[in-house]
Amino acid sequence: MVGADEQPAVRYFNPLPALGGLLVLVGATFNLSTLLHTIWYGRIHPVHYVWLWVAKDQPMLPPSLPAIIAALSIMVLLVSGAYFWHRLRRRELAEQSLWAYWGWAFWPALLALPWLMHFVSLNNTINTVLHQFWVNTFGYEITLELWSSRWHLLGIYGCIILWGWAIGRFTERVRDLLPDHHLHLQPAGPTASNWWREWPFWVVVLLSLVLTAYHTQTQHRLWSNLMYGSPDIGYYTEMLLNVLRGRGLSCEAFGHHFFGEHFSPILYLLVPIFALYPHIQTLMFIGAFAVLSGSWAIYALLRGQGGSMFSAGMVAIAYLLYPSTSRIIYGSSYGFHEILLAIPLMLWSFHFYLRRRWGWMLLFMLLAMGVKEDVVVVYTVFWTYVFLRGRKWWALGLALFSAGWFYIVVQHIGPHFNHTGEYAKYYLWKNIGGTPLGIAQTLLKDPALVLGRLSSWPAVNFCLALLLPLAILPIRRAVVLVIVPTLVFINLMDTSDFASIRFWHQATVIPVLWLAAVLAMMVADEFRPLHVGRVAMVLSCSLMLHLLLGYSPFSNTGRDTAADLQRNALWHADRRKALQELHQLIPPTARVQATSRLMAHFIDNEQVYPLDKQPSPPADWVIIDLAEDIFGVQTPDELEQRARALDAGQQYHFVRQWNSILLFQLSETAATP
Repeated sequence: MVGADEQPAVRYFNPLPALGGLLVLVGATFNLSTLLHTIWYGRIHPVHYVWLWVAKDQPMLPPSLPAIIAALSIMVLLVSGAYFWHRLRRRELAEQSLWAYWGWAFWPALLALPWLMHFVSLNNTINTVLHQFWVNTFGYEITLELWSSRWHLLGIYGCIILWGWAIGRFTERVRDLLPDHHLHLQPAGPTASNWWREWPFWVVVLLSLVLTAYHTQTQHRLWSNLMYGSPDIGYYTEMLLNVLRGRGLSCEAFGHHFFGEHFSPILYLLVPIFALYPHIQTLMFIGAFAVLSGSWAIYALLRGQGGSMFSAGMVAIAYLLYPSTSRIIYGSSYGFHEILLAIPLMLWSFHFYLRRRWGWMLLFMLLAMGVKEDVVVVYTVFWTYVFLRGRKWWALGLALFSAGWFYIVVQHIGPHFNHTGEYAKYYLWKNIGGTPLGIAQTLLKDPALVLGRLSSWPAVNFCLALLLPLAILPIRRAVVLVIVPTLVFINLMDTSDFASIRFWHQATVIPVLWLAAVLAMMVADEFRPLHVGRVAMVLSCSLMLHLLLGYSPFSNTGRDTAADLQRNALWHADRRKALQELHQLIPPTARVQATSRLMAHFIDNEQVYPLDKQPSPPADWVIIDLAEDIFGVQTPDELEQRARALDAGQQYHFVRQWNSILLFQLSETAATP
C-alpha cells in the first residue's frame, strides 16, 4: 500500500501493447471477411490465394484450412475481448500485463511467412553459399532441394506450428481466468483410477469406433476397386486362413513359415477373432481398431499423471487427428501389417510403467514384443535409458532381456524358418552393408554416405511430419532419444519411400513420441499438474496438419482419393464386374496365379500364387492385369510379354479378356500327371 508521503511510480506509454491489439483487430477483421466471403460466395477470399500460390508446385493446402483459421481468429478476438473487459473491471491493466496477454497477437504476419520463404528460396546466391559451406565443413553434399524447392512446404509447417504456439498461450491465459470447476479442469486426484467411468473417455471411445468404421469401409471400397493389393493385407489373410486349414503361418509368396520373415507369434492370438469371419475385411477392421484404440491408452495415460478428464479427452482426440494414425492404417495401399498391433500395446505398457503397475506393464510389454522384432529394439533402448537415468537395476535386466530376445530372433529363429538360412530383412540395407556389422563398417569407412541419407529431404520431412503435429513437445523430454536408433535405420533403408508417415515403419516410433509429449505437458504443481496451453497446442497442430497430411474426407489425401474414384467411376465399375465374372468362372478349390491386386481377391481359394512364382504343379488359372502398378510385379511391358508367352505356349489357353484383365486356363494335357 502506498504511504501518504509516497508517490506512485510514473508509467510511460508503451506502444507495443497497442500495436499488438491493433494487429489482432486487423487480423480478425481480415479473417472475418474471409469467412463470410467463403460462406456466401462459396470460394476463398482473394487475399488467401497467397497460401495457394505458395503451394503451387505441390498443392498441399486444402481450401478448408483458411476457413478454419478464420473461425479460430474470431474465437480468439471474442475471448480476448472478454478477458480484456474482465481485467478492466478489476483494474488490472498494467502495461506489462497488456504486453504479456496481447503482445503475441502479431500472428497475422504469419500469413506472409510462406510467401517470404518462397522468395528467399529463389535467391540462388543463398543456396550456393549454404551448399558450399556444407561441403567445405562436412565434406559431402547435402540434398539441394531441402534448401530450395521445399521452402514453401517448410514455410507452411512454420506457420502452423507458430499458430499452435499462439493458441497454446492464449488457452493458458483463459485457464487463468476460469475457476477450476469450469470445463472439468480440476486435477484427477484419487479418481484417476476410475477413468473408464468418465464421460469424456466414452466420447473418445465412440469417436474411435466411428473412425474405425469409416476406415474399414474406405479400405473395403479401395479393395473392391482393385486399389488394394495382396502385399501385405492379402498375405496376412492367407496366413490366417492357412492356420485354420492346419498349415500354420505359411504363405505361398514367401515359400516358408512367416517366422522366417518376422517373429510375430501374436498373429496366433488373432486366429480366434479371424475364425468368426474369415475374410480380408476382418483384418481391415483389426488394423484400424488397433491404431485408433490407442486413444484409450492416451486418455488413461493423461489421467494417470493427474490431468483433468477434459484435458485427457482433448489429448486423446488429438491422437485421433494425428496424421500418422490415419495414414498408417492404409500403409500406402499395402493395408494391414502386424506392427499396427504394437501401437496400443506399447502405449498401455508405458501407462502401467508410469503407474508402477509392474505386472500389467510386463504383460503388455511381452505382448508388444511378440508383434515384431522392431518393437524389441525400442524396448531395449528404452530400458537402457531408464537405467542410465538412475532408476532401478531391474531396468538393466529388462534391457538385457530385450537385447537377448532380439539376438535370438535375428540370429536363430529367423534363419531357422527361412530357406536362405539368414535373417530375411537384411536386404533393406543392402547398399550400406546389410547386416548391423556391415552398416557400422560403412559408417566408419564412408560416413558421407550415411550422413547424406540422414540429411536428405525425405528424412527431414519424415521427422517433421512426426514431430510438428505434437507441437515439437517431445523434444522437451529426453525419453524421445529412445526412438533415434529406429529413425536412423528407417532413414537408411535402400527404399527411401519407406521414410514416410504413409508406411508402417513408424509404428514403433508413435508410442514413444506420445509418451514424451504427455510428459512434456506435465508441470510441477499438484494443483495444476497439466499445462493446458500445451494441450491446446497439440490439438490445434494435429488438426491443421491432419488437413495437410492425414486421411479423412476433409484432408488432401482423402479428397484426392474420392476425386480419383469419381473420375474413374466407369473404369472401376467395369473392373468390379470383371471380378464378379471371374469368381463365377473360377471355383474356390482351384489353384490361382495372379498379379498382386487380383490376387487379393482370390485369397479364399485353397492355393493362390503371385505371378513371379512358378508353382509345381502349375496353377489351374492365371489372371494378369496389364494395368498392375504395385510392388512385386514386373513392368507393363514384361506383363504383356508374359501374357503373349502364355497365349503362344501349349500349357495354357486364353479364355477371356476384360479391358486390361486377361484370363488363362491350364490345358487338359498339361493338367494330366
